[in-house]
Amino acid sequence: MIKRKVMLVAVAIAGFLFVGLSIAAGAANMNLAPVNLANGDTITINCPGGANTVSGQNSASTLLACAVAATATAVPPTATAVPPTATAVPPTATKAPAAGPVQPGQAPNGNSMAMGLWNPNPKYDNCYNANGSINAEATSRIKQLHASFSVVGPDGKLYPTWHPPVVTDPTTGASCRFGHEHGKDPSNFPNYNEIKEFYAYNGDVANSGIPFGYVNDQLDIWTAANNSPISMRHEDHVGNKIEWEVNVPVSMSNPNNIGVKTPTGVNCNYLSAVHQGTSTHDAFQNNLHGVFYMAKCSDGQNLKLNKLVKFGQAGQFTRVCDAVGDRTTVINTGFSYSNPAYPGTPRDGLRNITDRSCVIDHFLVPNGKWSMNFYEAWPGNMNITGKQGQELVRGVDLLFDVENAVRYYSPGKTHPELADGSKYSDAAFSMELCYEVLPNGNRARGGECEAATKSGTIKDITWDDPRSGFKGTNRGLYFKPGDVKNSAGPLVWYTDPFGENASTTPFPGSIKQIIGQRDINYGQKYGGGNTFTVPEVINRSYDNPTVHAPN
Repeated sequence: MIKRKVMLVAVAIAGFLFVGLSIAAGAANMNLAPVNLANGDTITINCPGGANTVSGQNSASTLLACAVAATATAVPPTATAVPPTATAVPPTATKAPAAGPVQPGQAPNGNSMAMGLWNPNPKYDNCYNANGSINAEATSRIKQLHASFSVVGPDGKLYPTWHPPVVTDPTTGASCRFGHEHGKDPSNFPNYNEIKEFYAYNGDVANSGIPFGYVNDQLDIWTAANNSPISMRHEDHVGNKIEWEVNVPVSMSNPNNIGVKTPTGVNCNYLSAVHQGTSTHDAFQNNLHGVFYMAKCSDGQNLKLNKLVKFGQAGQFTRVCDAVGDRTTVINTGFSYSNPAYPGTPRDGLRNITDRSCVIDHFLVPNGKWSMNFYEAWPGNMNITGKQGQELVRGVDLLFDVENAVRYYSPGKTHPELADGSKYSDAAFSMELCYEVLPNGNRARGGECEAATKSGTIKDITWDDPRSGFKGTNRGLYFKPGDVKNSAGPLVWYTDPFGENASTTPFPGSIKQIIGQRDINYGQKYGGGNTFTVPEVINRSYDNPTVHAPN
């Protein structure tokens, strides 16, 4: 059985030190109806005062909007996103604010590409009355309720953000199930207000928060400004996951004695927001995934880093069930839905994923053996570099793992039975293996299959059933601080979407980075030689009876 602890060796060998609409203040109405034009057609919009704005969305659509002469840059107080203080997860459901959902588009610069990506599954994502019956009125607007959990990003656009899996509809009191989760509520993180300040648009902290998909929108701008061959990289909604922990000790170790940790006396508060989708085929090819990372430590360490992490190379991944310490078998998957121009090498990170050969060798097993976990491990770094490649931050080598991934790689597998089956090409669902028996009698034994099916007595659990044992809810993260060389530099830097080419001034598509003004190498300070900072592992389950794949 594959355990997280083996990654301490495996990752060290891999090179890581592990073990739409613009609206002005005072506007009374807005029209979101599309206008379809044929080639050669033109359209005129008459606005009060003659002012209008244009906002590009993609190659086939454009947002047009009227604006008053003195455009306000903050969302009106009466239309604020759900405040963080109202998003704590109670045992049953979180109640949305009495004012009702924020409608998409109520942001100075309209919607981000990430808004509205989620669609409810009518089998499970409904609103329910106290007696268990479906509340049709609340269910009819569950997508709008979901969109109410939104924040204004640094670019003035509206972005989705963290929400609990179950929320109370403010109008009917019905309990509404979104069917997915985003991890730990960031509003309870002690340093959350600093994160809101980091992301605030023109100082609008009240409507700020963690914007899911922000780095993806900046990539579009950066790509256009630099005539880059890199195409847009927009990630799904449900793969956004948040984890945090406080007072985590910083310890040191040595490659010759990895099991021994030496405390430094330094403690850190950590928070990460990562996109790690383990439900669709996306990660088989796409290596770029958005990550925000904060480290605030008792010794003065202060990092708030945001970028597209290069988890290995695009068009391939590595097989997770290789021998411990030798996860190097490359599975080439091509570029049917990714881009060969995406940067990334094995030195940047990896995506260790289960494939069909792993299933045959380690999951469908003979009597007397136990099935492996459906484990994925994604190591990557949050390094920040300057225009000449100089290292401002290094050693923030993270690892994100999942114990119950929804899908695995099965080349040639298709899903015509699904409305969005194209998102699952070459993917098979882990839950289906609970009912598969090979000709030699090998089958799943123990683990998630035995628990979900109650030792085989439940025969009808599908891949997207909330009863499934494979929902991507059991996750771990290796937290650690980073080495910094910035004593002579500013607190605020601006990088490209990959955390490179840092500048003291913003540029098109740039992303802000907070790097404490100090020089520190933890290994040298607390040991020297080959001493390195030990990552502290946080393991949690975010399972919920209403959560189901895709999650």
